[in-house]
Amino acid sequence: MSASDSAPAPGARPRRLLSVGLIVVGVALLVSAVARMLLSSGIEWQLHGYGGPGFDATKAQSTTVVPIYVASWPERYAADDASWLATPSVTYTPWAVIITLRTSGSLGCLAQTARTLTPGVSSCDTAWFDTGGWVPVHLSEPLRGRALFDGAAFPPAARPYP
Repeated sequence: MSASDSAPAPGARPRRLLSVGLIVVGVALLVSAVARMLLSSGIEWQLHGYGGPGFDATKAQSTTVVPIYVASWPERYAADDASWLATPSVTYTPWAVIITLRTSGSLGCLAQTARTLTPGVSSCDTAWFDTGGWVPVHLSEPLRGRALFDGAAFPPAARPYP
């Protein structure tokens, strides 16, 4: 048996280190994304809802504004006052657009409990209307018929339009 039989092939060690490094970075990004979703105060939305225009599917190719319906709305804000929401986060892929709504810092303690509040029962003494309100989400590029997903859900929930 020669010395060359037991030695690793040239370049094998750097490739192995690169593979391990990529796996570590991937796991760290995954853990970070999951933690962000679990700790965020995401607000789920729909394309159709109470008293609003809904999404016009005939404009799905060219539209750059998607009206979305938020079913639970804090009672201290008028239905047309979405200041309690942070700027929507929009992620674009070739096949889908993912829209994530979160509460803004101006909402105070509601931002921490937005999913669990029930009318008349909260540490903030604030009720939530179930008639909701409409929020226009402005896209930086046309929708081009891509599928829409709600990023507040885990995994992101499809929001089909007919």
